Amino acid sequence: MDLFQLNELTDGMMNLCNNDLYNFLENSLNKDLCELFRVQAIRHMTSLSSITIDQIIEILTLDTGDLNNLKKSLGFVTSDEKFHLRLDHRNLLERLLLLVKSKTNSSIKNSDLSNQ
Repeated sequence: MDLFQLNELTDGMMNLCNNDLYNFLENSLNKDLCELFRVQAIRHMTSLSSITIDQIIEILTLDTGDLNNLKKSLGFVTSDEKFHLRLDHRNLLERLLLLVKSKTNSSIKNSDLSNQ
């Protein structure tokens, strides 16, 4: 599934959690970005409505050997030990967060209108 072809997420997509969420992320992003969500224990799509890319990748700034392979596949570390996410990965994450936040805002607006 090409995330950039989606105009919006469905209600079903917004309700994805645990393995269903990880399967969706692996198919729409890639295996390495999906692993980042697993490492961060992000288990529900709706939790992405209040998170930033910097918060998602913050764990990759830690100096731990367990994450070295993931760091190499998602970005690079500069000589001053700062992690930088590759642009293509950043673009995918930005698109996903945009779709989630857009759907969340739309749902809130619709809820407000139905309560009036």
